Amino acid sequence: MTALVGSRDAVPTSTKALIAVDLRALVGQPTGIGVHTRELLLELARRGKNRYLGLAHRPVSETEELAAAGVDLAVHAAPLGALF
Repeated sequence: MTALVGSRDAVPTSTKALIAVDLRALVGQPTGIGVHTRELLLELARRGKNRYLGLAHRPVSETEELAAAGVDLAVHAAPLGALF
């Protein structure tokens, strides 16, 4: 049986959801919500149930730690702070 595009059979059951996370609080030196966001994201990534994409308007701190945890990062310069 050939799966049709758009049918439930066309999507592998092992596909992980891609979840976008606002990482603007990690721009510069993270404090408060930035620290909490980083720790929560690292723990969720460690569990391996989903894929994560961090979004920010400037480079975030501790990119190596996030990358090592499997978090993809997308930085898009925006004069007002965000385009998403």
